[in-house]
Amino acid sequence: MKNIAIQLYLLCLKIVSVCFHLLPLKKRIFLVATFPENAKAVLKEASKQNKEVICMYDPRLEASDFAGAVVSKQNNLKNKWHLLYYLNTSAVVLIDNYLPELAAVDFKTEAVCIQLWHANGALKQFGWEDKLAQTRPDKDKARFQKVYARFERVVVSSDEMAAIFKRSFLMKEEQMLKIGMPRTDKFFDATLQAEERRYWREKWNLADEKVILYAPTFRDDSLEKAELALDIKQLEAAFGETHRLILKLHPSIQTELTIAEDPFLIPVPKQTSLESILAATDMLITDYSSIPFEYALYKKPMYFLHMIWRAIRVSGG
Repeated sequence: MKNIAIQLYLLCLKIVSVCFHLLPLKKRIFLVATFPENAKAVLKEASKQNKEVICMYDPRLEASDFAGAVVSKQNNLKNKWHLLYYLNTSAVVLIDNYLPELAAVDFKTEAVCIQLWHANGALKQFGWEDKLAQTRPDKDKARFQKVYARFERVVVSSDEMAAIFKRSFLMKEEQMLKIGMPRTDKFFDATLQAEERRYWREKWNLADEKVILYAPTFRDDSLEKAELALDIKQLEAAFGETHRLILKLHPSIQTELTIAEDPFLIPVPKQTSLESILAATDMLITDYSSIPFEYALYKKPMYFLHMIWRAIRVSGG
């Protein structure tokens, strides 16, 4: 029944998309964002170059993150016709994730669809390298590949990431744009980094304490529950006198975590920019998110959760 509903949904989108396909292309950038980091960097550069950017974003994100766009709308069900209109009439389309509606769109020859991807590295498998994708029905696999085939280019930060994208999306070497991720530009702005470090230390009322950031990502089977794999009490016993623990859950986790008040532990809202917190971080604890690739630029200690790695090898994702 679920597959039938998906097919009917895509059929409706296809009918609308065919109508919009008849309209002329406009020299603008259309950005579809599920995460804010790349989007904010693109909007900042587009403003410098006086480029017109239309943006549609995940409803869970803050509208203020996309204030630099000429038009910005939530990518929700009632706005799907806007999504299809801009996909069909924009000369440049930028996306940062898997976008199922692409299966209903045939881009004009003059248009280009570029995958920015939301993560700077790949400790987590995705696309055709995700073990769960291999277990899906053939119709699902065909739909996935139809979406991947719409990516004309992928922006990558290294040869290693290019190799992963080629395997994950069945793409070719000439489709790789090895220019670095927009989201990492801010880490090379020394003034901004100093400002963010000062801002967060003042907000957390820190004197000489060092900051441990615990930033777990999500696994495919944990989106609906918030669980910590870290023994906070044990960590406090070892570091409580000299450090403070900042807890930042992944925004995709749908539930909140109930945490007893503890001066050692400082939770931050899920929608807080993780990249801005990194400037104030002295030690990172994570599992398999892409954050280690950004934090490596600081040349500071980072630790991975061993039990999570075991779970990944068993279940994938």
